[in-house]
Amino acid sequence: MKRVSVLVICLALVFAMGTVLDAVGSQEEELCVPLGELELQAPDGANVQRSSVMFPHGLHFNYSCQECHHQWEGGVEGLNCTTSGCHDKVETPRDNPDQKILYFKEAYHELCIGCHRDIKAENRRLEMSGQILKEKLPNSGPTGCTECHPEW
Repeated sequence: MKRVSVLVICLALVFAMGTVLDAVGSQEEELCVPLGELELQAPDGANVQRSSVMFPHGLHFNYSCQECHHQWEGGVEGLNCTTSGCHDKVETPRDNPDQKILYFKEAYHELCIGCHRDIKAENRRLEMSGQILKEKLPNSGPTGCTECHPEW
């Protein structure tokens, strides 16, 4: 019995040392993720016709970071849609329709509204199938203009 106790204590110490070393080694790569709401604004130079969007970042933590920050490789700072070279165009590229996703508005709308519509459709499917009660379905998120862009 005494040997088992000593073995358990030794294993606990080894585990604790590994955890401490992991924590010390990862301090340089520590990521500070905003938990509250983020204000999503148009890039400088855009012709703004609606108010900015208050995005509840903390409500989206059940998704992979790369679903939104698709060019981010896990560094200290995440990229947003209007980062230079990503979706930073201030108007739709009319000469090349294949590049319209580079327009910040197109990128946000396709990602956000598209995801919310997919969730809404899945909720509808689950509700109609009787697999889950309507009250238990996740909130699908807004899909209308003024739901995201309140009046100024």
